[in-house]
Amino acid sequence: DCSEVLVMPREVENRGSTAIFPVDPPYLAAALSYIHSHVEDGLLASDVVKRVGVSYATLENVFRDRLKTTVQREIMASRVERAEHLLRSSSLPMKEVAALSGFKTQQYFSACFRARHNLSPVDWRTNNV
Repeated sequence: DCSEVLVMPREVENRGSTAIFPVDPPYLAAALSYIHSHVEDGLLASDVVKRVGVSYATLENVFRDRLKTTVQREIMASRVERAEHLLRSSSLPMKEVAALSGFKTQQYFSACFRARHNLSPVDWRTNNV
């Protein structure tokens, strides 16, 4: 009996080769790529502005117009997404998850994570592993 079984993936793993953001203008794509590939560095919006070579106002305006968010909110969303991935795919302690996700302290990480999910990172991990 050769029956087929369909198995749905748990998550899609983002890799460097897939970190291309097809958006205009090109500096917006560069900003998004930089944010998502350097999330663990504790980026600030000013770091992104320096990297892409436009003024803060210009970058902020294009983020608001095209993405309906701000540079800082995108950085935070990327940090939390990185933390979600680490919580699902590892057994790292919370302090390490926080650091590898670009948060300066475990307490700030927990507060930001709870604000997004209404759960602590520990409870989220328990429900999503």
